[in-house]
Amino acid sequence: MIFRSSIFARVGVNALVAFVALWAAVVTLAARDGSKQWIVLNNCRLIANPANDGDSFHASAGAKEYIFRLYLVDAPETDEMTPGRLVEQAKYFGISVPQAI
Repeated sequence: MIFRSSIFARVGVNALVAFVALWAAVVTLAARDGSKQWIVLNNCRLIANPANDGDSFHASAGAKEYIFRLYLVDAPETDEMTPGRLVEQAKYFGISVPQAI
């Protein structure tokens, strides 16, 4: 029985690795197809906004306002608007909920 379990574990790991590799290839190809030239925003200024936190913030360049969101980045929330998210982040960082804010 131990032998069978190890085969299933190995096949499961191989399947997971294959899936991740395939997903990365698809994402890379999709990004290439939709890619455009980089846009440079000169003289950007942070706009004070209650929604600003470590992974999303408001900024302006000239007369235009932008909202930037950093994907695959996680930073503690800055308010109590999403209590479930605060609990999740506090557990992840090994701190209390008040410390997470």
